[in-house]
Amino acid sequence: MKDEKRMTRDQFVRNNRGINDGADLPIEFLTDLYYEIKNEEIQVNQDLLQVGGADAFDGLLAKANDVATPFFTSNHSAHHKFAQAGVHERDMFVSISSAAINAISTVFVESWDDVLVTKALDGLRNSAYICSYFELNETFNHILELLLGFGLDYVGSVTTLMYTTKPDGDSGLKTSETRSDGLNEDNDQAKSDLDAELVARDIPSLPKSFLATLNTDAGGQSVHFDISDMAGSAAHRGLLSLQCALTLGKHHLSFVREAWPMFLEIIFGLRDVRALPPRLSDLDDFADSRGNPLPTSAFANNSHHRVNEYMESIAPSDKSDSSGFLSSFFGFGQSPTSHDKEVHAGNTQKSFPLSETLHKVADFAQLDKIIMKTSDVAMAKRILFAMLGSMFPDGDDEEITSDPLFEHNSVFVLELAARLLIANRVHAAELYPIFLTKFQQLISPQAVETNGSSESVVLGLKFPYILERIVVTILRACIHLFDVPEICLRDQLIRSLNLIATLPSSYTSAISDRIGCGAAIILRVFPMVTYLSHDLELSPPSTDDWSTIKCLLDLAAQDKSGRGFVFDGIASVIDGIDYAMPSAGDRDGQNGDENNNEVQLSHCGVEVMASLLLKFMNGSYEDDVSFKVPSMMYINKVYSFSQHFSDRALADNGS
Repeated sequence: MKDEKRMTRDQFVRNNRGINDGADLPIEFLTDLYYEIKNEEIQVNQDLLQVGGADAFDGLLAKANDVATPFFTSNHSAHHKFAQAGVHERDMFVSISSAAINAISTVFVESWDDVLVTKALDGLRNSAYICSYFELNETFNHILELLLGFGLDYVGSVTTLMYTTKPDGDSGLKTSETRSDGLNEDNDQAKSDLDAELVARDIPSLPKSFLATLNTDAGGQSVHFDISDMAGSAAHRGLLSLQCALTLGKHHLSFVREAWPMFLEIIFGLRDVRALPPRLSDLDDFADSRGNPLPTSAFANNSHHRVNEYMESIAPSDKSDSSGFLSSFFGFGQSPTSHDKEVHAGNTQKSFPLSETLHKVADFAQLDKIIMKTSDVAMAKRILFAMLGSMFPDGDDEEITSDPLFEHNSVFVLELAARLLIANRVHAAELYPIFLTKFQQLISPQAVETNGSSESVVLGLKFPYILERIVVTILRACIHLFDVPEICLRDQLIRSLNLIATLPSSYTSAISDRIGCGAAIILRVFPMVTYLSHDLELSPPSTDDWSTIKCLLDLAAQDKSGRGFVFDGIASVIDGIDYAMPSAGDRDGQNGDENNNEVQLSHCGVEVMASLLLKFMNGSYEDDVSFKVPSMMYINKVYSFSQHFSDRALADNGS
């Protein structure tokens, strides 16, 4: 090139204006860079241009070994300063992110090189960090969905292994071993069990790098490990992916949006392999006066039976060859194929080494804190919409509701949603309408077109166990939230209780014990709210409120299993009120002090109690007279309540 056509220093400086996030680079830096380029021109090796023939590519690679490492960095101090990424860097990342993420994820899925799989996972993790920095929510959720999808496949494979026997005829399920001194085996023994399980199934051991990260929380950052520590990463890439995704969700929870349904699928899968902590996996239910949980309903038993049948049906049979899926996933040669259904039936409470590892991953990610997060009402709403949308899709999607595990998972996600609501008591007035809308969809009769004609159906009756848990959730919400000051929440809770009363009697009789137990607890809440209303900005139960709870108690008392709870609830309230037997001095007005007991009953409450007790005394419920004698005693006390209100009314009129 002729010298007169070469770029001058001033032209070089002018052409590079505004490239430093809108600002100019130091002139000294650009000057040094200009002369470095001018004095050390970048030229193509002429020998490379002459390479040809079949060995051309190999020749290029061979010559590349002789090329010095390129060095274009100036020693200027500006190169050693950290600058905050700006709009130009964001645009650059956006332009390459889609192709880069697809390429990295392809390597992560297809490669069986442990180091390459680890580096690909680091690439996806770092891409997610960049997305969170630039607030690229959609791309962040896309990465999270990819990682959770890989993790879900892994959890599914563990489920299959749980119901598959090992080559020696033993299943993978193990009970906790006890040492001679009576103590449970420590973590070393647990690791030994895991290693033995993997060896027996010809599955590579878990990577040491993964096991190390389970014991320390590095804030989700990558940690350097030796190559030998990464052995097994390819075989257990789904497990590594799951841990990565849950850690990203833990540290960047505010960015999780579209990925919530997949997040819930992971929780379902972890529950199926018994890898969730009990505080998340157990269902809260009512108990009797001695603290014993109520018997499992027929609806629950039927649902559990369908789940067990399905899990047995997907496990490899004696004649099937499951090595195709499992070997491709874990990278081992021959998967065990024999399956003993009796093992599953007798070991439902036993543990499985890989599920114990998944349990540690769930604990590490603090899933319970993610689900129960209470500091951000907007986030709580997003989580609830995702949960209740997963519980029962709008429009009765046949493809989703036909899943054998649909009812099983829906009941579980409703439990999580209920806990989130109760934990967010301060925001309950904003959150409960989300529940009420879904409950109305499933309990209120809906017009459905069938063969050209319209008929009214209750969608929830198609899934009676889900409906049972909805009823329990409504009762629990009223118990925990009835004393919240917002009157709008009180109205929504009462509307929910009225929904229960609209269900067919053939259905409510099957769960009358739960309706009776829950309604009895709410009955005990009413007098306490009446007492608190004197000093707090809290409205006492209205006449309509008392009418609703009376209807619910009467509904539960129609069946024997709920009748005892109703009577016990009434008796408990009456026994806890001080002015049950006012003295003669009180009647004469000699003691003007108002009752200070924390349980107080309004005149409307007295009428409700008397009405129900008269039904018990007269045997109005299926001719059951077993409550006749105690009812007469409590009716006498209720009469004293009436006398109390009459005396107080006379005193007020006299004044």
